[in-house]
Amino acid sequence: VRLVSHEVLSIPDADAISAGPAHVTWGTTSFVRLAKRAGKEELVPAIAHTHPRGPTAFSGQDDANERELHHLVTNRNGADSRMASLLLYGGELWRARLWVDRGEPILASRVMVVGRRLRVQ
Repeated sequence: VRLVSHEVLSIPDADAISAGPAHVTWGTTSFVRLAKRAGKEELVPAIAHTHPRGPTAFSGQDDANERELHHLVTNRNGADSRMASLLLYGGELWRARLWVDRGEPILASRVMVVGRRLRVQ
């Protein structure tokens, strides 16, 4: 399975609840819209976040939050819907995984980045 990101959307200010050096909390209104769009356009919705100084792997909190988001996607778009998640750590290193079913996600064997800039729209 290969996934290619062609658009990056930031979390709207209206969805921001709280943020600190070790956490971010946001409402899922914009993610629900993304899931709806993904369903219509036959895309795989994804989320991306950073651990600037933290662990180089997905955390237990990441697991729990992403499991809930994937559950939201499958409820919205059907049981076979997938969701990707990406983790940037150390400023330039990426990990990625794919949520395929209600079990554990599949860790990507490789993440390729083309270019040096991430443009957020």
